[in-house]
Amino acid sequence: MPRHLLKLLIIDVILVFFATIAAIVLRDNLELSWRRLSDLAPYILVCVVASVPVLALFGLNRSLWRFSSMSDYLKIVTVSIVIVFTTFVFDFMFSRLEFIPRSLPFIQALLIIFALVGARVVVRLHHHSHRVRPVPDVVVPIVNRDARMVLLVGLTRLAELYLRAAQDYAADQVEVAGLLAVEGGEPHGESFQGLPVFGRVEDCAEIVEKLRIHGIVVDRIVLAMPLRMLTKAARRALDDLEEASELEFDSLCDRIFDRNDVEESDDDEVPGTVADERLFRIDPDVRAAVMSRPYWRIKRLIDIVGAMVLLVVFAVPSIVVGFVVLVDIGTPITFWQRRPGLFGRPFRLFKFRTMRDARDEEGNLAPDSHRLSAVGRFLRRTRLDELPQLYHILVGDMSFVGPRPLLPVDQSEAFSARLLVRPGLTGWAQVQGGREISAVDKAALDVWYVLNASLLLDIEIVLRTIPMVLVGERLNTREIDRVWDDLAASGVCDRDGAGLPNGGPVPSA
Repeated sequence: MPRHLLKLLIIDVILVFFATIAAIVLRDNLELSWRRLSDLAPYILVCVVASVPVLALFGLNRSLWRFSSMSDYLKIVTVSIVIVFTTFVFDFMFSRLEFIPRSLPFIQALLIIFALVGARVVVRLHHHSHRVRPVPDVVVPIVNRDARMVLLVGLTRLAELYLRAAQDYAADQVEVAGLLAVEGGEPHGESFQGLPVFGRVEDCAEIVEKLRIHGIVVDRIVLAMPLRMLTKAARRALDDLEEASELEFDSLCDRIFDRNDVEESDDDEVPGTVADERLFRIDPDVRAAVMSRPYWRIKRLIDIVGAMVLLVVFAVPSIVVGFVVLVDIGTPITFWQRRPGLFGRPFRLFKFRTMRDARDEEGNLAPDSHRLSAVGRFLRRTRLDELPQLYHILVGDMSFVGPRPLLPVDQSEAFSARLLVRPGLTGWAQVQGGREISAVDKAALDVWYVLNASLLLDIEIVLRTIPMVLVGERLNTREIDRVWDDLAASGVCDRDGAGLPNGGPVPSA
């Protein structure tokens, strides 16, 4: 871990420690005694030790404090609850909560939130109060006819304003993958306004290629600072990337200060309207009825409680798997890919790594068969590589049961109906054949689940997942045919495959 990230992690741990002490003092009516502290020493120690992996897992130390935002503060709330809950569980296991008042965890969580958020707010206010030159209150974002994947250059105030404007006024036209730092002193491997800082501009070509591997295809580079302020090496790297690729390059400063021409949009055309291309056509009234069902709230509650419990239960196995991956493959021990989630909103899906680097020591591209180790095959076979996804379930990116999240390139607009619910760790398509099922049949099974989800169905899927993990996936053609007939009878799709990609569903034997 880089030194500056370790420093921020230590500061957060210290804040958690003092917030816990303050909670004890406040609970005891502002009375402090060494005997009382000695009685609660095991609880305090467990809290401090538990806070280290939790803070690191959620990546709080990667966020730039001077640019902290509401997304960072909401993450702090989740982190504080997880720390207190983990401390409570472990202390109960070892000491049955002896000497621990029932109100202490509640007070402790509030003070931890106050300490972590307060520290970041103070740094942000201090930074803003020492700005040398004023900046505009608004910025005109680039107007796009279609959604563009953007990579921002420069950790500047202008970049912050651009991100806000893009989110508020062009969310359906602009997606920002992350940022590139300009100066050597700028942090990288951290986050800016909740987005990752991938590295320096000089490495832009390598970063764009790595993002493509992770499922993020960048098609525009946007400079959030004047081109003349870049170093010669940075300008050369951008020039080389522009010559070697079809990426578009743009400068916010040029658009704001040098040119006033803004592309006009066609009001008659609604971006992203491709209803005629959709395979599964759900009536708006049916969709509204499905999405308003009370079960979704119950399902979310089950996900939160289940994820919190399993994160504690699998804490030690996760550490063991992480250590095995570290020994077998090296760092980093996790791998992420960008996947579409609920309503198509993208999120980063994390897994334990099962494959070695794409290139060998001599820089040659290695085939996937050589990259996948025996340990990696075992982790994939037993699904242990998916343990980090418990975190996604806890924060709401995923659910225990639902359609599996696909890569953006595999998520066809024709199958957009499967995005009406949160993606799942397992799903109806997985227990009916998983990787053995065609993309169209898998989409039909997922859409059928969206329309028929219930507690009993989710329990059935979970129970079927256990033998699937133990003996492998088995194709169930009878269930696939039944699902297609059911969807056709309800008017969601045409059973004969008219207009389906690749000619429609594959007939079963």
